[in-house]
Amino acid sequence: MTDDAIPAYRSARQRLTAFARGLDDAEAGQPVLACPGWRVRDVVGHRVGAAADLVAGNSPTDGDAGLSPLRVIAGDLDLGGDDAAATVTAPAFDVLRAATGRRTADEIRGFEWKGEADPYVGVFAPFPLPEAPLPA
Repeated sequence: MTDDAIPAYRSARQRLTAFARGLDDAEAGQPVLACPGWRVRDVVGHRVGAAADLVAGNSPTDGDAGLSPLRVIAGDLDLGGDDAAATVTAPAFDVLRAATGRRTADEIRGFEWKGEADPYVGVFAPFPLPEAPLPA
């Protein structure tokens, strides 16, 4: 994470924390239309977990049964390690969009890959991937 990104990340974390603390059970149980099948509490929990993984340097595929580790290089961020079976490199914005289900399988395959992309494309995001490109 670049030095100028740290204040923005900290500010976003503080706003999310304040938002989540202000929710009652009914509000936390509301569906999130942009994430079918997810409730507000699911999205907040996911964001907290994703942030913890980011800080810990975990790869998006850590723990996925049957997959070797994937190294992800996104701008200044390098997740995974030298023992990875494949490496994907793309701008941080595109990796974030892909990891949140905002890139198609073909767009993810279009990133710079060392090793086979196909085993990882379906697990790159915890959401179904769109069939057509979405607006930026």
